[in-house]
Amino acid sequence: MLVSTNLDQITAQALTAVYNHPQHDLNLGYRQAIWATYGSTNNSGHTKRTTLAILIARSVLRIWSNVWHDDSTPH
Repeated sequence: MLVSTNLDQITAQALTAVYNHPQHDLNLGYRQAIWATYGSTNNSGHTKRTTLAILIARSVLRIWSNVWHDDSTPH
């Protein structure tokens, strides 16, 4: 999938914000900006955002399990 320059810029800014945040949290405004680049709330945009959410959850699942051993909420 080709990533737009706008998404590249937003992602770079979001990563900087995460690195600089004391708890490494991604502010809602950055998340909304990233979501917006995937299109409107029609089926195509919704599918892209759902796929993104699943990929993100899978990528941090190991970290979650290492930190919160007894919490299987994301599973």
